[in-house]
Amino acid sequence: MSTLSWIRGVNGTLGHLAPEHIAGRMRRAFMAPRTLPPRQWELPLLERAERITLRFGLSALRWGQGPTVLMMHGWEGRPTQFAALIETLVDHGHTVVALDGPAHGRSPGDQANVVLFARALLEAAAELPPLRAVIGHSMG
Repeated sequence: MSTLSWIRGVNGTLGHLAPEHIAGRMRRAFMAPRTLPPRQWELPLLERAERITLRFGLSALRWGQGPTVLMMHGWEGRPTQFAALIETLVDHGHTVVALDGPAHGRSPGDQANVVLFARALLEAAAELPPLRAVIGHSMG
């Protein structure tokens, strides 16, 4: 029996015995992102960032001066994954604000989903200066 078959069997059995309990546990596990450390190539950009906290508790990193570009990473991502793009935008006279998504990095929460990511973007956009652009990756 393969590992996947065994997992399906266990989930199926438990799902019959306690469907609401198992569904709740699976939902929480599915919506709880892991925190992954930055890679070596992200560290120089991270060291130059200004950490800011927006009024709803969202954490973000900021670089540069000029018209503001808002960025949001994807699931289990980090703001510094946009390193090359951030450096290019800053070199061309922009302020870049890159959010830690809900339940990611230093932003509050222990679960995330596309609705919470969308709300975070709207809250950030309402608090920041008028935006020149918004850039996202995957769920961001």
